[in-house]
Amino acid sequence: MISNWFKASVWKMGFRPFFLLGSLHAVMLVLYWVGGLQGYWTFPGTLNMVTVHMHEMVFGFAAAIIAGFLLTASSNWTRTRGLHGESLGVLVVFWILGRAGVLLALLGFHPMWLWLDILFLPGVIIAIAPSLWRARKWNNISVLFWLSSMLLGHILFLLETSWLYTGWGRRGLFLGLNSVVFFILLIGGRILPFFTKNYFKDPEIKKWPEVDLLALACTTAFVFSAFVLGELHTVTGIAASLAGLSNLLRMRHWHSWRTRKTPILWVLHLSYLWMVVAFFLHASATQGWVSWSAALHAYTVGGIGGFVLGMISRVSLGHSGRPLQVSKLMVVAYILMLSAGFLRVLARLLPPAWYHHAIALSGAGWALAFMIFLWIYTPILISPRADGKDG
Repeated sequence: MISNWFKASVWKMGFRPFFLLGSLHAVMLVLYWVGGLQGYWTFPGTLNMVTVHMHEMVFGFAAAIIAGFLLTASSNWTRTRGLHGESLGVLVVFWILGRAGVLLALLGFHPMWLWLDILFLPGVIIAIAPSLWRARKWNNISVLFWLSSMLLGHILFLLETSWLYTGWGRRGLFLGLNSVVFFILLIGGRILPFFTKNYFKDPEIKKWPEVDLLALACTTAFVFSAFVLGELHTVTGIAASLAGLSNLLRMRHWHSWRTRKTPILWVLHLSYLWMVVAFFLHASATQGWVSWSAALHAYTVGGIGGFVLGMISRVSLGHSGRPLQVSKLMVVAYILMLSAGFLRVLARLLPPAWYHHAIALSGAGWALAFMIFLWIYTPILISPRADGKDG
């Protein structure tokens, strides 16, 4: 009976359950956060709202989306079936256990319950590493390093939060976040010129290999400068400036302006540009010119939120055998998400009386955007492919 249940369409490929769960979690997280800020609820646990919000955005929401993408992409890279059925179900259980551990800690149980979340990232690594290695896909094996970087950050966070070791929990949390930033730039730099070139059939839209390498090197330097020296160290600011400049230069041959009438493309290009803006805001924050919160939310809402929404809406269509054409309602979701990013970054510049209102509106935009995704794509993600193929 259990075996038959795991034959359902939702267990055919990794993107199906993890895009659903990640999007649902994105809605619940922001509603919890905004409601807590407005004083509607509190929890008796030792974890504060900020800690839970940041941990779950990185190791709950972002980790689920990255897992769904990599489990699907790695099967294409290696021409293998990819994790599915009961094996995929086990990985989903690992992710759910992590969320249960956070909930128990919130409800006042010992923070050691947070260690239930330690199974998920190693599970993802174990799921994709063998096929990548056997296929000798060296250019894609780097994703294992960044998954391991996220795992290291998670372990450092858990050690401090469960009172086993202190001193590196915050840096571990930001190592996880910055590893997600790297993922976005790594994958974005590959697919944006590819998708855009294929759509416009224009050979002038292309990658710039030397600048690609420079951008990834500068971004790597930024990630580890932030980890070793701190987010607001002057050297980290310099690294952020170089990462911003090199990633902006990377976009030179992508002809982003041509995508303005193609929502499924412009949302990805604008989200990538948000990452560039975030690097420059980060550099400014190290000098005290802008709020660190502005840079942080440029990365997370405008950059990660926008890119994730654009990517999961495209991947869900392509890998379910449907045309790569989004509905007008999904375009509204894109606008809501990018507007949420702008409003969240702007919040610190508003008068104090308006600050929490701006956060609430930004959170509402984020939550509505993912609600729209769930409304449109849940039937797609739980149904067989439209073209009758397996997957």
